[in-house]
Amino acid sequence: MAAAVRSITGGESFQRAFRRGGRAWQDFLQLRHLKTEGPTRIGVVLRASTFKRAARRNRIRRLIREAYRMLAPEVAPGYDLVFVPASEPAIDHRDYVLAVLARLLRRAGVYAGQVPPYPEGLKRNRRAPVESPPGSADAAAVSEGKAAKQRARGRVASRGNSG
Repeated sequence: MAAAVRSITGGESFQRAFRRGGRAWQDFLQLRHLKTEGPTRIGVVLRASTFKRAARRNRIRRLIREAYRMLAPEVAPGYDLVFVPASEPAIDHRDYVLAVLARLLRRAGVYAGQVPPYPEGLKRNRRAPVESPPGSADAAAVSEGKAAKQRARGRVASRGNSG
């Protein structure tokens, strides 16, 4: 069974992590991390303006805590870690949150373990499942469509000879 997770309690610890701590981003999740004395503690901050329903906030909080619990043995001791979801996760699944959290902790320099892969069928930084593999005709058509929109807006030079 995984070890218990220590929580950050009291507003001062959260404020200290936000003011003096480093920050890192991965997909939908921001991390504020501060080196401290003692065991590693975590906190999850969810804005009611972003996540309107309390049940949804609690579900996301549980997903993050469970994913952290699985990674905790490989996390460096002596940190306050504050996770701040900026939006809904792309997929409401523990394996996805676990993969995002591992990458985020690695980026912050506090995780030394293996980074699990993203769940099958989910493309990184996307909210929808992958429908066509890269390099296929559909993917090329989507890329060409985006480029055409940008050219129409004057952001990208048009293709062809300018002369």
